[in-house]
Amino acid sequence: KVIQAGKANVGDYLLKPFTQIELKERIDNLLERSRSRKEIDKHLKKAFEQIDHGLFLSAKSELELVLDLDPRHDLANRKLGELVSRLHGMEAALPFFKKAVESNPYQATNHFKLASAYEQIGLLEKAIATLTAACSTINFDDELHYRLGALLAKKKHEYAAAVKELKAALEINASHERASALLKLLQQQQIPKGAT
Repeated sequence: KVIQAGKANVGDYLLKPFTQIELKERIDNLLERSRSRKEIDKHLKKAFEQIDHGLFLSAKSELELVLDLDPRHDLANRKLGELVSRLHGMEAALPFFKKAVESNPYQATNHFKLASAYEQIGLLEKAIATLTAACSTINFDDELHYRLGALLAKKKHEYAAAVKELKAALEINASHERASALLKLLQQQQIPKGAT
């Protein structure tokens, strides 16, 4: 808990006996982060506007400026990965999707993008491993379980694991239509011939 609080910068708000120098440093750090956040927000807004207008190289430059200010900004890494995949191919985008997951492992979209990138370049095992890890971190996300089940369904001999993930998706969200449809399809494929 203490480590998680430290990573969340909770210590900056706790009251404890600080020396005058420590207190000044903490205040300066908070002010600097506040200025950085405003600068980051400005560059993100500009990047999204440029993406909307099809100005991908300009948007890429704005996202790179965000990462200069905060290399672990998961949204900037993810969006930069999307742009790089469009401009230079999916393999070139992988480092950005990986960094997005490392920066914020609790954001399901980061895992979706990385798994999708792996799948598109033919690394199905890595895609499955990515979503498996995501499901253990974010166990309550129906879409994660569905997508993992869908990937597992593409592999021979993974029927039971695929069914388990699809059922997990439906436990979380009983109205998940794609999970329900895929589960029915898999179950129909497993019915022995002549049993109907």
